[in-house]
Amino acid sequence: MKKRFLLIGTVLIVGNVAFAVTLQRPGSQNKQVATAQQESAQAMLVQLLQERGLEKESALQKVMNLFTADPFVANAQLDILLSEVKMLKADKVYDYLSKQALFSKTVDLGSYDALIRMVHDIENIHPDSALREILKRTAQKNSSIA
Repeated sequence: MKKRFLLIGTVLIVGNVAFAVTLQRPGSQNKQVATAQQESAQAMLVQLLQERGLEKESALQKVMNLFTADPFVANAQLDILLSEVKMLKADKVYDYLSKQALFSKTVDLGSYDALIRMVHDIENIHPDSALREILKRTAQKNSSIA
């Protein structure tokens, strides 16, 4: 029952956001889209934590405490990470982030060390020099918007 309610609520929210974005002027559209993406990333992490057995309120609190940056900056950093590091798939990154949130750890997406650790944990590889260079550039981009 909760899953059905969550699914219907998510569909309604996403539908309303998508419809509202099309009705806005072009200048304000970027802010609306960024807000929708940020909410969807948070909603995805909350949903993953709920699937792991947490109540919605505690899952939301853990997601809010997950990132060292504010939610809008963290969302932008997550977008940069996923666009720069092609080998990382969004679902694996969200799963990794949900595990970090579950254990009340914080993630700094502007930290080179944190990105190395993330790639190592997700892909079970030691990054080669080319991948380390990409992660270094990504960390620099992410820390510049913080």
